[in-house]
Amino acid sequence: MVLSMAVYAQNLVPNPSFEEYDFCSTSSLNTGWPDYWFIPSNGNSPDYFHECSEIENYQIPKNAVGNQEAFVGDAYIGLFAFNWSWQNSREAISCELNEPLQTGKNYVLTFKCSLADTALYAIRTLGFLLSNNLPLEQSIVETSSTWSNENDVLVDKVNWMSLTDTFTADGGERYLTIGNFEIDSNSDTLFVGNGGPLTWNKAYYYIDDVSLIPLDSLTSVNGHETVNIDVYPNPAQEQLTVQTKQSLQFVWLTDLSGRRLWTFEKRSRTRWETDLNGLPKGIYLIEATTEDGQRAVRKVVKM
Repeated sequence: MVLSMAVYAQNLVPNPSFEEYDFCSTSSLNTGWPDYWFIPSNGNSPDYFHECSEIENYQIPKNAVGNQEAFVGDAYIGLFAFNWSWQNSREAISCELNEPLQTGKNYVLTFKCSLADTALYAIRTLGFLLSNNLPLEQSIVETSSTWSNENDVLVDKVNWMSLTDTFTADGGERYLTIGNFEIDSNSDTLFVGNGGPLTWNKAYYYIDDVSLIPLDSLTSVNGHETVNIDVYPNPAQEQLTVQTKQSLQFVWLTDLSGRRLWTFEKRSRTRWETDLNGLPKGIYLIEATTEDGQRAVRKVVKM
């Protein structure tokens, strides 16, 4: 858990898992909302789900649109990214970053999504926009996104799906917006059924665990290391190599919650390779320890 906290210190997104709030929902007319996040003025309002809600519709894990545990903490946002009944109708969420992005600097953005149980449709093109100004004066479907998911249609109603991209900043971007920026005909909609009544003809997603991290910070986590290790390629897609001039005793790969995904324990070895196929896209930690207890930690992006 200490490692996870150290990683999030680099996150440029305020309140990344929507835990902080002014008040909890007390009625359908008095719903809570997370601090630092706002709604672009396109006429639609996302939902805030939190364990503290006094009404069932806005609680977690069970709420008005499904049953899903939070990926991190006790809260998440819900929004619809496609509405069969209303052409190009969307919801989105925005925040102001902790600091503007720097020209020519590389960043990695990751967030989690899960299709709500009642959703009758799924889409492919959830994405994000990074902008210098507040995205308030136009519908987000009229705006070119910084990135849009180009992989499979996002159909999972049970697990959290991870969307990740790396990019080079133009410089000065201060605001992050998450939503579907493609028009309906480019959104690759899929009727999935097994959801709510036909009146619930939307692609509705829960959103959680948003992070925007400078790639050049993918070095030491604790800043007091006596072991020099190389981890490459980073970002990685299929295979990752850990190499050092010192003999390592343990090498661990963990997620940001501190859960160990694999462990290699072999003495007197200076090079390690692992297959990343099967791991969701996102940010992970590599921890290496020598026989005499010296250690190093690196952040790794799985693309």
